[in-house]
Amino acid sequence: MRKLFFAIYFIAAFLTTVHNSYAGTQEVISLEEANRVRQSSILPDNSAASSEVSFSSPKQMFNYMKGRLKNAIITKYDPDSASNGSTATSVEEDPLPQDMEAQKSTFQKIYEDAIKRIENEDKMAAPAPAPTMPSLPSQPQTTAGSSFKTIDILLPPFNQRTRVPAFEHIPYLFSRIEVLPDGLLKIEETIIVIANGQKLKSPLILSVPGNVVSRYGEIRKTDTSIIGVTINDMPVEYKVDKKGGSTLLMPVKNFPLENGVYRYVFTYVVDRQIWHYSDFDEVFWNVTGSAWNLVVARAGASIVLPKGSEPIAQSMATGYPGHLNINDVTITRDAPNVVGFVTKVPLFLAEGMYITVEIPKGVVDKPTLSNKIAWAIADYGDIIFALIDLLVILGAYIASWKYIQKNPKKVTFSLRKTPMMLRYLVKGTYDKVSFGAFLLDLFKKNIIDIQNSDGNILLIKKTDNLKVLNRNEQRAVKELFGKKDAVLQVKDNILKLKRASRHIGQDIKGKFNLFALKLNAGYLLFSIGMLVLTEWFIALLSLDTLPIFISLLMSSLAFGFYLVFFSIRWKNKVINLLCKTLALLFLGLTFVIFCARVSFWAALLLCAAMIVILVFSKKYTRRSGLLQGNIQDARNYADYLVQNCENITLGKDFLTQQANILALEVDGHYSKNTANIKDYYKIDAIKEIISKM
Repeated sequence: MRKLFFAIYFIAAFLTTVHNSYAGTQEVISLEEANRVRQSSILPDNSAASSEVSFSSPKQMFNYMKGRLKNAIITKYDPDSASNGSTATSVEEDPLPQDMEAQKSTFQKIYEDAIKRIENEDKMAAPAPAPTMPSLPSQPQTTAGSSFKTIDILLPPFNQRTRVPAFEHIPYLFSRIEVLPDGLLKIEETIIVIANGQKLKSPLILSVPGNVVSRYGEIRKTDTSIIGVTINDMPVEYKVDKKGGSTLLMPVKNFPLENGVYRYVFTYVVDRQIWHYSDFDEVFWNVTGSAWNLVVARAGASIVLPKGSEPIAQSMATGYPGHLNINDVTITRDAPNVVGFVTKVPLFLAEGMYITVEIPKGVVDKPTLSNKIAWAIADYGDIIFALIDLLVILGAYIASWKYIQKNPKKVTFSLRKTPMMLRYLVKGTYDKVSFGAFLLDLFKKNIIDIQNSDGNILLIKKTDNLKVLNRNEQRAVKELFGKKDAVLQVKDNILKLKRASRHIGQDIKGKFNLFALKLNAGYLLFSIGMLVLTEWFIALLSLDTLPIFISLLMSSLAFGFYLVFFSIRWKNKVINLLCKTLALLFLGLTFVIFCARVSFWAALLLCAAMIVILVFSKKYTRRSGLLQGNIQDARNYADYLVQNCENITLGKDFLTQQANILALEVDGHYSKNTANIKDYYKIDAIKEIISKM
């Protein structure tokens, strides 16, 4: 029933307008003028009791509506004359098939009440926080035997007084589309809405097509920029956002929308909307955007070409994709370079209004090379930047790897080569022999004494001053002797030896990994910096740069973490399989999050870059990578101990080198029976301790 009413009402209003696509009347802008207009206007005559009205045919209802439209009136107060600075809109309850309960119409009651209220109140100087309108009557009800409410409003462009239903809808929507010589579209869209708190509880969000489709099915993105937005002639700050394939013009700060009538004017510029073909150019535009969740009673548009040009052809259709209608439309030529479009019937929820104009070649400029490059970056920028990032990181690692193979000793960091570290470099592991070398190192530093009496080995603590040792080495000594003991009998304290050995193992592995990280720091920082810089450039392509950048950065951190977690090998096969499965699951989830922010290929390239970083970082820290020079130094030192065996055994130099001799397994070249080293030789005792561990 409501849809039928809209159709009949709109046809009546359409036939009574002077212009094919517009309506107009005079606007009242002050209280004094409003009173004069009210006294001289023809108001609904309610002096006699209304009899029930019924219609036997749609034609009778058409004639009734036509007569009602002639008697409509609107008043508009000056913003300074009302306490809230809003526009007053007259509302009248239509006595369709119902008796009037009072002699005065609803309009008269509301109007007189407003006049009294304004006359009795002082004028308020403070401006309203947001564009507001006076409240409408209660929500209209349409039931058998009852009335529906109407409201008188001014419709552009001539401010014609028109009566429309008082429930939420869009009585008027018009877009003026100006084709600029450089190929941009400057659009001024005027929308009048009636809000009563149902769907319209906050300012309108205008949906603009974010993509345009060519005749051959090609799809490309469009670029929209806001010039300005006004609500009831008051500027309101809006921003551009993108959701899916649509571009949304939405308020920067949201505020509640009071019940009333609002006039929105959106002015914005759209780039890349014009398709260029071999013989002509074409403008295609969906006036309604197929996104309104409200009925649009009257929709129209005009396309204005540059002066001196005329369109080749034009077309228009309304409806839904796959169900378009070309009958209920009107196309006019308002000027040689202006084409007008208007619908004959209301447009319902999400119904589109599609207009097309063919333009002669030369009216708008062809895209330049810089335009094409900018468009390519806009369309595929995330893929381009991600590909450059991957190629730069991969190329830098490959070039660095080749350099390292040719110059293994050219490193910028030095490693403190203790006996335990020398063995770790040569053997690639920490073991019991490494702990034995630690005990010999303590003996060299005069912290402990090692005594072997008939197979009973004792470790004797000689000092409590452990400042020459690092933290883990001090913990190892305390693990051996505790706080009070000074003598450790080895055969009864194997567990203490093992605990002390774990501290030394942690110390050696930690120092080695830190050294490897330092060696790899330059390459790692460069690659991570490239990745972050790439994500920043990708974020710059979007409207919400900072949120997109933070999202990409957090996704990269998550992907990197799960990638490292996946690369860890666990000793237990079941745990290893479970951990790798969970890591793969979270890696896939993170990739999906990436795809929500960038294209599939860009997400794939970013993830590939992180995989390259991990692979080469591990490769660099292997024995064949950046550590080659240090490993070779350790092997050369072993050769030195062998070649200089005689010189070392001549004096106390053996005491200094004894721990290194054991760690590098060259003790076979040194005999304990040599006179000069007999008092210092403890390798045999340490080997016996190792055998018991």
